[in-house]
This record gives sequence, structure tokens and C-alpha cells, in this order.
Amino acid sequence: MALISLWTSHSLPKIDCENNIFRHTNNAKNPTTWFDIKIPQGRYVFDEIIEIMNEKLKENNHFDGIKLIKNEKTERTEIIIKEGFKVDFSFPNYIYPVLGFKPLHYEEGHHESKEVVEILSANVIFVENSLITGNNSMNGKPKDDLIY
Repeated sequence: MALISLWTSHSLPKIDCENNIFRHTNNAKNPTTWFDIKIPQGRYVFDEIIEIMNEKLKENNHFDGIKLIKNEKTERTEIIIKEGFKVDFSFPNYIYPVLGFKPLHYEEGHHESKEVVEILSANVIFVENSLITGNNSMNGKPKDDLIY
């Protein structure tokens, strides 16, 4: 028996109240004002997270200063920050681990995450197979056929 593929249908929530904030500022216009983009808790693929964040940056009129990009080949996130803008990943509850970044301040320049995008929060997925038919219990207890 061999497991050929596994499809999870985005069934594992990755964005929750512990990692859903993206903080940024336009330091040139107002150095003391920080903007928080809060991503709703849910199950997202990486493209959806990038799309939501870029839409929120547009709503704040900051898309011209900060742009998030998914690097398909390396599975890493890229952030392009123009002069006067900053991104702050230094506090808890920020989205930096999902995007693969370290908890730092990022200023003008092209930044690529050091880690790959961490979109799944599961370490183990149990797959039950049902190839055996008939008596599926041993000693009165159901028999489980699991693949770890």
C-alpha cells in the first residue's frame, strides 16, 4: 500500500489571534502613526494572505510604499519598502512567522524572508485507511488503520 497524495482542502486554520497583525508606517508623512492590518482568523492559502494584505495597504494609500510578493521558486515572501516607509514585526501577534520573517523592523529596500512560508500549523496529519473489510475489531475494540 502506498499513499499517492493527500488533499486537505485548507482545513487547518493558520491565521488566528496570535499571528494576524501586520504593522507598518509612512514615516515621512507621520513618524508617530503606525497602521495595523488585522487579517481575519481563517484558513488561507498563501496567495490569499498576500492579496488581503496588499488590498489593505491600498485602502491606507500605502501600496505605493510597501508591496508584498510571493516568490514561487523559493517559497519565501518578499517585501519591497520604499523610502519613508517601515514594517514592524517586533511584537507578539504579528504575522512575521507565517511570512517567514524574523521579529525585526524593516526599512527601505528589498527584503526576502529567511524562512519558507509557514502556512500549515499542523505537525502531524492522521490518515485513516479502510482497506480491511469484515470484522474490524479486535477484542471488542475497533481496529484503527492509521498512517502517520
